[in-house]
Amino acid sequence: MHICLECLKTRTWRESLCKCRHTSNAKAHLVSKHKELEEAAKEKQHRLQRAGRFTVKMPAATADPVVGVKHQRSAEPKAPCTKRHKTFWTPQVNQDGVTAHVACWLIRDGLPYNMVTTPAFHEFLSGTTGNPDVTVPSHQTYNDILDNSYESFQKDTKSLLLKEFNELHETPFITLEYDLCTNKAKTTIVGASCGFIDHQWRPRTLALLAQVKNDGHDSEGVANLLDVELKQRYGLDVEKMARFTISDTASAARKVSKQFDSTLQTDCSMHALNLCIGYGIGLKENVRNMYTPDPNDKVGKVCIKKKVVVTEGDAFPEGGAVIRKLRALNNFFASSRSPERIAKLKEVQTFYKFPQLAAMVDIDVRVASTVKLFRHSIVNYPAFNAFFQRADLTKSEKAVFTSITMAESELVVQLEAVVQRIADLALVESQSATMLSSTMYVLLRVASARMNSYKFSAFSLHGTRNADTNEKFFACRQITLSNLSVLAQRCIKRTLHQIAFRLPQPGVPMGMALSLDPRTKRAAKNYLQIPDWAQAATGHILEDTKALLRAEHQVMYKAIHINEDAEGDAVNSAASSPGRDCSSSSDTELDLLCGEEVLEPVDSTPTDVSLNAKADAVTEQWLDLRIDWEEVVRHQIPDKQECDRVLSKLTIRNKKQGNVRVWNVEQLCQQVDVCR
Repeated sequence: MHICLECLKTRTWRESLCKCRHTSNAKAHLVSKHKELEEAAKEKQHRLQRAGRFTVKMPAATADPVVGVKHQRSAEPKAPCTKRHKTFWTPQVNQDGVTAHVACWLIRDGLPYNMVTTPAFHEFLSGTTGNPDVTVPSHQTYNDILDNSYESFQKDTKSLLLKEFNELHETPFITLEYDLCTNKAKTTIVGASCGFIDHQWRPRTLALLAQVKNDGHDSEGVANLLDVELKQRYGLDVEKMARFTISDTASAARKVSKQFDSTLQTDCSMHALNLCIGYGIGLKENVRNMYTPDPNDKVGKVCIKKKVVVTEGDAFPEGGAVIRKLRALNNFFASSRSPERIAKLKEVQTFYKFPQLAAMVDIDVRVASTVKLFRHSIVNYPAFNAFFQRADLTKSEKAVFTSITMAESELVVQLEAVVQRIADLALVESQSATMLSSTMYVLLRVASARMNSYKFSAFSLHGTRNADTNEKFFACRQITLSNLSVLAQRCIKRTLHQIAFRLPQPGVPMGMALSLDPRTKRAAKNYLQIPDWAQAATGHILEDTKALLRAEHQVMYKAIHINEDAEGDAVNSAASSPGRDCSSSSDTELDLLCGEEVLEPVDSTPTDVSLNAKADAVTEQWLDLRIDWEEVVRHQIPDKQECDRVLSKLTIRNKKQGNVRVWNVEQLCQQVDVCR
């Protein structure tokens, strides 16, 4: 930090810093390193006010309650120019407007600043604005705009969370999701986001934190970081406002949740599903070291260490082997010679009128995407077969495809048929911002039941293909459980073991989620019943669920209506003489006089009894409520053709109840948005 020594002879360094105009580097140092100083706070506020003039003028309809850039209503557009030299349109934007729009684009799309520093982008701005001297915001200006945007986001988020908390009478309502990661620079980052349903029944998801923490992964430190930062930035008290904490299944992540005693720890559905698929298809194994005596050692002190697979459902090395071959096949078109190979593959696809599907590069950490790799490879199978018969390929290049035997190709088809629904849940439903826990539980139970069924829908490896064929529209055939190979049946066993071990078990929390969802509350008993459990256990869960539902609703109902009923009810209390106060006695006398504490009976007042009775009546009305889902679908889907298509899937025949027509709970969860 540079300060003029001459100025210090007559004034303090603070006066020199505040009055001198050539201390931008010193001010930046204060803002970044000494935020607690008054000069740093003033400088930061000045920068935010200066950046506030870069606002984006947009229609009010596009505004969002929680955004990163301030919006304003756009002015009325001027009439287009019709001069003789054919200038039909002139942009009505100045340099500040260009700066605002460029910054808004970068912030909204999460793009790096260096995207707008290229000569090509400058030519683009010059061409669109008609001003060859137009410039993009400087790095410092963009940082100030970004800081201003984040300050607005913090204020809006803090206001939103406090409003929702008060709407629920200070009842915990937030689901806090967190994770830890380490980037290539060995920097550890703690990330957090929150999700909730607001008072207008809109699912909301907000990214809250991405904080560097290089001093260890201990659970207490991570929990303290989350608590302090979220409370300081957004006023989010995890202990008071969070109901659930969600993390992956790693033990280190789970320990963080245990630091928050008032929240319920929940595993991330997408992470758990990926683990189930990974174990099912043979990409993951549980191994254990086994020590056996060395037969060549006569003394018996030397042991041989051997790794033994202990995964439930037996080892499945064949699955991992064929997946590695498929990855090598698809990565063959992603090497340094990929443009030439891809062009020749497209020529083959065009000549034989095969579907124009590009090869897919699979990512190891996204296990569910491996099933997508299966589908791509099956549909592209004849195109690959024709491509690798070309004479200009070397033997080693052809071996990339020929090493995959027909038996392995059939195994891929069967593996895709077995785990395809679980993969769809991991890739699509679990990552949806509007996914509810009840919906996820229903879809998962149905998918696992189908995996345990006797027939599956499998792709036809040699089925007819045309240029419009893709994974969604491809010939399938029914294959029964008895026709599945031994390896495919092993995949089923391994996956079902993992589902039973890793995914939510029936309990009161899941019963509450099912009972509060109008699509699932009448079928809650069926979804809480699993094969290994007795009917009585399911009955106890339902009874405990209803008891908890009534108790929590009584608390909420009382908070809403306590003032209304308290004014109308007269509280009659029996007259009693005041007790003798011994506060004036000496300490010795007080010790002699005071005996055991008197047990005060806790009697419910007439107001409490009345409110509880009304609350229980509302709860019973909810449990008995029946909804015409056909009317709901017609309201949510205005397009008649699409509406009729959805309605055709919503009902099924229940053979166990005299073939009556009932609502299909799975389709209700997939097609009906319960929050609308």
